[in-house]
Amino acid sequence: MSGDWLRYLSMGGGGGALAGVHLGLVYALLANREQRYYRSKAMITSDAEIERVELAPAAALFRSLGDPARLMIVRRLAVGPARVTDLTAVLGLAQSTVSKHLACLRDCGLVASEPAGRASVFRLAQPALADMLASAEAVLAATGNAVALCPIWGGDCCDGNKS
Repeated sequence: MSGDWLRYLSMGGGGGALAGVHLGLVYALLANREQRYYRSKAMITSDAEIERVELAPAAALFRSLGDPARLMIVRRLAVGPARVTDLTAVLGLAQSTVSKHLACLRDCGLVASEPAGRASVFRLAQPALADMLASAEAVLAATGNAVALCPIWGGDCCDGNKS
C-alpha cells in the first residue's frame, strides 16, 4: 500500500499545495523503520504511523472541504462552470469571500479556471468531487444528520477543539 501512495505523491498527487508535501516524511519513516537508537534498541515505525502518513493527503482533502462556503461553491460548480460574479449572486456571499475560497480550492487542485475576457470561469478540476459530495449527502441522509448533532463536530463547533 505504501508504494502506491509514494507513487501517487511523487507524481504530484494531492494537487497544488499538497504535491510532494508528505513524500519526504514517508521516505524518512520507511528508511528509519529498522534504524537503531543510540541505546541499541531497534526503532520500529509502526504500521499505524505509516498509515497515518499515507492518509494525510486524504485528511487534507477533507479539511479543504470543511468550510460551508467552500462546500457551497463546490456544489454550485458541480452543476457547471461559473464566474465569481455568478457565484456571489447565487450563493449570497461577498466577492472577496468567494475569491478567497476559490483560491483555496484552486491551490488544493479541486477547481481550475480559464480566462474569459476580464473575468475567469471556474470549474471543478476533479469531476469525482461531485460524486464524493453526493456520497456524503447519502451518508448524512442515512444517519439522519447525526453528524450535525455531534457534541464535538456538529452544531456551532467550527474548530474541532472541544473537549
